[in-house]
Amino acid sequence: MEEQELDYDPFTYPSLEERKVIIKSQPLIDKLYLDDETNDKSYTDFIKYKNALDIWPWKNRFNNKISKLVFSYVLTKYHFDRGIHDDVWKQDTDSGATIFLPYLRSERDRSNLFLFRYSSEHYYYHYISASDIVYHLLNVFYNLEVKEGGRFNRNIADKLEGKRAASLLSSFNNDIR
Repeated sequence: MEEQELDYDPFTYPSLEERKVIIKSQPLIDKLYLDDETNDKSYTDFIKYKNALDIWPWKNRFNNKISKLVFSYVLTKYHFDRGIHDDVWKQDTDSGATIFLPYLRSERDRSNLFLFRYSSEHYYYHYISASDIVYHLLNVFYNLEVKEGGRFNRNIADKLEGKRAASLLSSFNNDIR
């Protein structure tokens, strides 16, 4: 019979202190956010000011997406630290039978694995969304005037050919594969 775990709450949320520790473990997180410069009063050129206003909504979307990415990372790391088993099978010593996913016998292990997978899926969703917003930011910043639709990111990369931003995008895309 399975032992009851009376003190285990599968939907525990990390405390503020636990969240701070997780975020501090990744010092690059704070560098992901974009600064808002639309309140800068030193704009002397209307075109520069207009471009800053055009880019502001994309910066805002990007920063919101990064906040969700950080939140997903915190939850993923929190559930990982609670214990994720790596063994997917074991041999039963008495019968010799193979037992698949032997660690999923307790509610703790089942719910923790579910919440880890759920959080990590959300992490990748927000990660891909944030990287897509980078292309929109580049479209506005460089006044490329590429219309949204199929192959949008590829069209942006093609129009940036020869610029430093193109090589950075290429390096970034190669690094995450």
